[in-house]
Amino acid sequence: MKKILFLFLTIGFCSQMMAQSIAGMKIKKFGITSTFDQDMINGINADYFRSISKDGINEDLDEITFADQDISSMFCENPALRAELTLEPFRALPNIQLNTGASLMFNRNDGSYYNFNFGQQQSNATYNNINFSSYSHEAAIDASLLYHHKFAFLHFYGGVGTNLGMTFAGKMNVSGNYTITTIDENAASDDPIVTENKYFEESHDMKNMLHQRAFIQGAATVIFFKRLEVGLEGRLGKGFRVADGMNKATTLNSYGLIAKWNLK
Repeated sequence: MKKILFLFLTIGFCSQMMAQSIAGMKIKKFGITSTFDQDMINGINADYFRSISKDGINEDLDEITFADQDISSMFCENPALRAELTLEPFRALPNIQLNTGASLMFNRNDGSYYNFNFGQQQSNATYNNINFSSYSHEAAIDASLLYHHKFAFLHFYGGVGTNLGMTFAGKMNVSGNYTITTIDENAASDDPIVTENKYFEESHDMKNMLHQRAFIQGAATVIFFKRLEVGLEGRLGKGFRVADGMNKATTLNSYGLIAKWNLK
């Protein structure tokens, strides 16, 4: 609730600036965009999750070989809300627009699931079905320079942009199954081998991470009542995540819904 309130307060601040300008640039519109971002990490594997934990992992998994071919599924799910202010940077070029925004990506969910067909041996334990995941939030600012073209009742936008964000308040989790085989010398049966199936789960504080992305952006909108602009937006780009002891490239695929109010 606090996150949504923050965005509405930002929009309210923008509304007080109607018919004004910023650094000599005319304010054209303000609004909010709701997006679903897939900020896929190139190499979202066990080493990545172990590197973002502040205090390592308690379970003794060091001798396990986490091969990429053992990964059966991966995911990067990042819903976000972005408050935006659209400026006209060049009075002589009214079709050129500068979008500036502040966004909050809440409950970023990244994960990687290992399914070992025959198990991975460590000491006297055989591990199977190990799941790594992380949950965090990201605050970011971004800017994009767009060209606007109107065709009939449709408004099209295209251009390039970049953003800079910081991940905070994250948790890294790891869970899985393993079996332990022991010999019970006091067993009453002829078979002294005892096999136990166990489940483990642990959670660790995650390091804060810096994010940078560059992207191409496109959008299509319709304006109602001469002021209310609604439509769809898409972004494709490349970037990176950086933390202490970790540096990973990322690929961005983003799509969302736009709602903006045009000023006079």
